[in-house]
Amino acid sequence: MNTKLSFAVLIIALVFSQIGQAQKVRTMKYRNGNVYTGEFDERTRQSGYGTMVYANGDIYEGHWVKGKQQGEGVYKYATGGRYEGNWEDGKMMGKGTFYYANGDVLEAEFTDGDHQTGNGTFTYAKGGSYVGDVVNGMPEGEGTRTWPNGATYSGQWKEGKMSGQGEYVFANGARYVGAWANGKYHGEGTYTDPDGKSTHNRYENGKIVEDEKSDNQ
Repeated sequence: MNTKLSFAVLIIALVFSQIGQAQKVRTMKYRNGNVYTGEFDERTRQSGYGTMVYANGDIYEGHWVKGKQQGEGVYKYATGGRYEGNWEDGKMMGKGTFYYANGDVLEAEFTDGDHQTGNGTFTYAKGGSYVGDVVNGMPEGEGTRTWPNGATYSGQWKEGKMSGQGEYVFANGARYVGAWANGKYHGEGTYTDPDGKSTHNRYENGKIVEDEKSDNQ
């Protein structure tokens, strides 16, 4: 008799548990125009799994904890593109992938996903790739870019342009090693042609201003 009673109590508990879970999933519209459909906690905060449709047309679908995105989720921008990956305390943090509206893809370990900052790999829609540091969705810091024609650049970047010290290897085998600014030779550097002839020069905005030394090898 006790066994039957215990079994009955268990069944009733499971039924009420399922009812409780079902009641947690509902839709709420907020004064700012956002609409959320999903699970809530006892304090009516988004918790569990749900979808938020923002007033500006953006959409987030994924996991929530205490009213903030936490864990895996997908954020779709009304202007195009989306982010798929990890969230911490309402911010895009950790491993994730940005799919840009122009077809570019950035896979990275984000330290600030809201500003697309971290370290990862760009795969460009027009061909080629970049591996290295990224700030605000552009190469910045240390990284290597490869172009479709086989040319490569390894070195420092700022705001998406070669800036600082770096080495550019041309598709024909020539190379430049030295200083850069805004994507151009700027400062001292050495150019070596495909035949091995090296010239050390001083540059300003990509143009030679002082011929210092030539070395035929």
